Amino acid sequence: MDTDRGWRYVAIGLVLVLGAWWGLGQVQVNDVTYVHTVTETHEQFDASEPGHLRYENLSDRGKQVFDRALDEEEYAVDTEEDTAPEFQYVTDNSEPGSGRYVVQYQGDNYSVRTSERTDWVLGSMLRLGITVAGLLGALFLVSGVVTLYRAD
Repeated sequence: MDTDRGWRYVAIGLVLVLGAWWGLGQVQVNDVTYVHTVTETHEQFDASEPGHLRYENLSDRGKQVFDRALDEEEYAVDTEEDTAPEFQYVTDNSEPGSGRYVVQYQGDNYSVRTSERTDWVLGSMLRLGITVAGLLGALFLVSGVVTLYRAD
C-alpha cells in the first residue's frame, strides 16, 4: 500500500517538476506588445516634415498595419517581426517621426501613434506560479522517494 502511494507521489512530482521546467522556458517576463492607433487629424500634411508619410510610400507591412489600425482604432502585434519598418515604437514621449506620424491617405490626414506596451506584471506572476508548482512537485518527489524507502 505504501509502495503504491510512493510511486504515485513520485509520478505527480515528476509531472509537476518537468512541467514547471518546460513552462519557465516558455514564459517571457517582459511581454512586449507593439501598439498602433490611427485617428483622423486636422494637422496639415507636409512631406518635408519628419514623421509625415504618404500612404502609397509605406511598405507593404506599413500599409497592413495602417489599414488594420484604421479599421479597429487600435491594432497590436506581439512580435517585432510584425511591426512596420518605417515606424519607431516608443515607450514614453512620442515626437514627430518617433512614435507619432501624420499619414496622408486618400486625401485625408491621419495621426498614427506607435508604442511599446510591456506587461511585466502578468509575466512575473505567471513565472512565480510556475515556480511554486515546481517546488510543490519537488516536495511530492522527495515525499515519494522517502515513502518508497520506508516501505522496504
